Amino acid sequence: MSENVKIHVSAADSISDQPITISVSGKSMQRVTLHSHTTIDNGNAFECVAVYQADGKGNIDLHQSESLGGNYTGIEPMGLIWGMKPSPANKKPFARFVKLDVTSPLVVRLRVYEESIFTLERLSSGHVGELASTQMNRWFMAKGTKRIPVTVKIDNNFSLNTKTCSPAVVVLFGGFPGTMEYKAALLSSHGFAAFALAFYGEPGLQPSDDLYSNGFDLDYFNKVFDYLSSVPSVDTRRGFGVCCISFSSFIVLTAAACLNRVSCVIWINGFTQAIMMDLKYRGKKFIQYPEKNINFDALTVGEDGVSRLRGYFPWIDDPFAPDAIVGLSDFYRRKNVSYLFIAGLNDENVASEYWANQAEKLLKMANHPSYKILRYPGAGHLIEPPFAPHNAITAQKGQAIIMNWGGEMIPHCRAQEDSWTEQINFLRENLTGNLISKL
Repeated sequence: MSENVKIHVSAADSISDQPITISVSGKSMQRVTLHSHTTIDNGNAFECVAVYQADGKGNIDLHQSESLGGNYTGIEPMGLIWGMKPSPANKKPFARFVKLDVTSPLVVRLRVYEESIFTLERLSSGHVGELASTQMNRWFMAKGTKRIPVTVKIDNNFSLNTKTCSPAVVVLFGGFPGTMEYKAALLSSHGFAAFALAFYGEPGLQPSDDLYSNGFDLDYFNKVFDYLSSVPSVDTRRGFGVCCISFSSFIVLTAAACLNRVSCVIWINGFTQAIMMDLKYRGKKFIQYPEKNINFDALTVGEDGVSRLRGYFPWIDDPFAPDAIVGLSDFYRRKNVSYLFIAGLNDENVASEYWANQAEKLLKMANHPSYKILRYPGAGHLIEPPFAPHNAITAQKGQAIIMNWGGEMIPHCRAQEDSWTEQINFLRENLTGNLISKL
């Protein structure tokens, strides 16, 4: 039967946020297992198995055929990609799926086995009969995109599509020291000049203990804006978009309150009040961290050693109370800044829906003309671009503990697809005036 079985992929090379078509054909093929496998830059592997029944002609089409079991069930055209989980063969558990080197593709190997294999443990336990295999490359930088290392106290990375004059977007992550480039690279592939910005935890920048002790100066953003404004192929006439998640969220909202060049903000699963540190502007304290609101007793660690921080951070009923207002910026009064808030309702790291609700109340109170709140049931904390596997529990750089990020795989991955389209359209609308999603 192996001589007849073939795997068909619509594109051997594709951008990682774009869907592809996967099918399998074989005249005598019946019930088989499809297997996807990839190894990320740090050597950790991720894989997925799904059992399918071929039709009467020996065909399986992931757009029409139903998975009978494995990492997922049902009709899921991209399930072999987002359904991947850490491999049992990894040396340590709880690896985070992340592509750090965006100049090389994520290489995904697809295989077909004649046995019905419903778990990764069963797959790794012994020999299986392989019927067919193929390989595909999932890229983060489109052709024509240029990656430029930039020194702003530290080497950051700047990506732009050299074919166009691109609107400027700055991308920050949260409690991950340094930066990761995959989101900026994908945004550049959609026509933006995207700057992946580190703001602490790397040589040349503040270490975390200094950040918490002495605060962060928002004037750092001006250096980035000045640099981008000096690049001829970057269009800054409509200002700058800034994307943030988690720990960087209140920093970016405060920047929007005091820096006139910020024109739109994408906020994902974060805070509206200062957390863990003060914020300064040109050396003068601008926002104060209300330390007594932290609930030190709410950090929970399960028997599995996994930590949940959801209740650890402050829950502030009245943002204008004396002990709370010191940590609140006037972002909601900046009516020339547009906001997109994205909250995963099953976030186990931050009570994101609470903070999104508070932002909505403040924006309504100020009669703000341009904001949108997106709430995703079943989505956890690490909302990534489309088709990225769900990172539910990870141990990673910058964390001394194993984190539960929350979320359920299928609704979380659905949220990633929908929210990415919303983000692309939001940035286009506010930085170019166009609303044409390429997804």
